Formats: sequence, structure tokens, C-alpha cells
Amino acid sequence: LIAPTYRSEGNLNSQIGLPLVLSNMNTDVRYAVVELGASRRGDIRRLTEIARPRIRVLTAVGEEHLETFGSMRDVVEGNGEIFHRFGEGDRAVIPSSLKEHYGLPPDRTLTFGEGGNLRADLVRFSLEGTLFRFAGEDFLLPVLSRGAVENALASFCVLSLLGYDPREFREELTGFRPPPGRMNLLRFGDFYLIDDTYNANPPSVRNALETLCALPAPSRRIFVLGDMLELGKESERLHREVGAFMAESALDFAIFYGNEARHAFEEFRRRGGRGVFTQEKEDALEEMLKWMGDENIILLKGSRGMRMEALVEKVRELTGYEF
Repeated sequence: LIAPTYRSEGNLNSQIGLPLVLSNMNTDVRYAVVELGASRRGDIRRLTEIARPRIRVLTAVGEEHLETFGSMRDVVEGNGEIFHRFGEGDRAVIPSSLKEHYGLPPDRTLTFGEGGNLRADLVRFSLEGTLFRFAGEDFLLPVLSRGAVENALASFCVLSLLGYDPREFREELTGFRPPPGRMNLLRFGDFYLIDDTYNANPPSVRNALETLCALPAPSRRIFVLGDMLELGKESERLHREVGAFMAESALDFAIFYGNEARHAFEEFRRRGGRGVFTQEKEDALEEMLKWMGDENIILLKGSRGMRMEALVEKVRELTGYEF
């Protein structure tokens, strides 16, 4: 570490979790990295008043928690509450696509992503991870995700604001290991499984699908999609949009599991996609078993409430592999 640094564990990002995180922090810490979570407008405003961050990072804004936020506009505005009471000594880090939205002072804001202050080039995927070029140098991020590259760029922005050269941390990035359920590539003998079961919303499903289809797959690509929850009245429309997106991809087969996933399956099949739908987790596993071999790649994704990680555990039990 470059200095005594503290970070929040797990998802302690609520009005209960954040105070616990801060109360456990040692007094000799120079930097603290904490997460502010929200499911409705006003949540992040209150958390910002508790944490009073000096560098405020907004990683992304997507279609999530619509059931409690109410609308996409409320999601955007609710996430923007991280800039509540943005003081003279504060700095902001945001995606370049949002640089005009929040009215932040340009001299105290760094943007990342396409067209941003910091951006990655030549992003490509392999079975070793995600390769990208930054500031003329090649980086390897051992996780499969374009979104992970965006997060790396956000961290580079923070390092730059603290006076460090991000290129000096290339080795640390290579040693990064994603938390469970976040685009973890697992090899089970003669097939691969990508565990992205932690959560799901439309943008993250599209991101995962694009990553899967960009991999140099030795054989076939299979996508297992569980319900995307908490989308409220937009749920059917958004599931159908995802189904249409999947049908236009290079997928070989798709397995849809849950209740809302039926809408994605119907649109997927209507557009010529090959796949099945089931409301039973055991049936989803049976369908997966048909593709476990021949160097196939199977990606699993669904909302937290769907407990898709249980399918990963079943595969571990059946194969005897431990990671």
C-alpha cells in the first residue's frame, strides 16, 4: 500500500452499514474507501452527510431499483446525491457520459471512459482476463468485464487526484481478484463457467453478454439468465429488450429461469434464438448439464433474490472441483 488505507467490507453501504464501517476504522488511516448504496431517492444524500467524502466517485448509472426509485430519472438524480454539499476542497470522478448532467465544476472533476480525461484503448478479452491499453501501456485485469475496465479507470482518476501515476500500479492491478459472483471465470475440466450471479440489471446483463460473445470460445457459448428483479412496472419491457439483445448476439443457446425471465425468453425465441425457459432451478441445472463439456463456456447471471449461485455450487458438487 502507498499509505495506510481502509476499505469497507462486503456491502455495508446503508444507513446501518456505513456507520459500522466508519466506527471500525483506525485513527492512523490516511485514506478510506467506502461505498454508498441506495434503493430510493434521499438514501445517498443522507449517507454523504455521514461520510463527508473528499473525492466522490460515481461509477455508473443504470436501470436498477426502479421498483423503489420510481423512474430512470429518479435513479439518475438519486445517484447524483453523492455530490450533495460539494465543497471547494472536494473532487468528483464520473463517467464521461454524465459530465454535463450534474453541473459539476470542470476544474474539480475528472471523467473516465470514451471521450473522458482517462480512457482505455484496445479492450479485448481472453481466458486470462481483460486486456486494455492505458496511457500507452498494456494492462491485464484478471476479470472478464468491460465494466471492470471502467472501474479501473475510475480508480486511476482517484490515484491521479492523489498525486500518483496510475501506470505505477500495473502489477497491483494484475493481482486483483474479483469478489465472488462477479464475472469469475472457473474451469471445470473440459468446460468453463463464468460466475456472474451476484446481481443483474439490464445494463449489466448486456455487458456480460457482450463479454461472453467477445471471448475466443473454443466451442459454444451458453447464457443462463435468471429474473432481473426490482424493475417495477418496467420489468416486462426491460426483460423483452434483453431477450431481443440476446437474440442478436453470437449465443449458441440460452436458458431462462424464473418468472419475469419468461418475457425475455418469448422475445428471444420470437427472434430466432435457441433456448428453453423453466421456473424450476433443478430444471435449469438439468439443461446446463447438457452443455458441460466440449470446451463450452456457460455464463450464469441473475438478481440477488434468484440465488443463482446455488447453481454454481451444484456444479462444484457434481464435478468435485474446488476453487
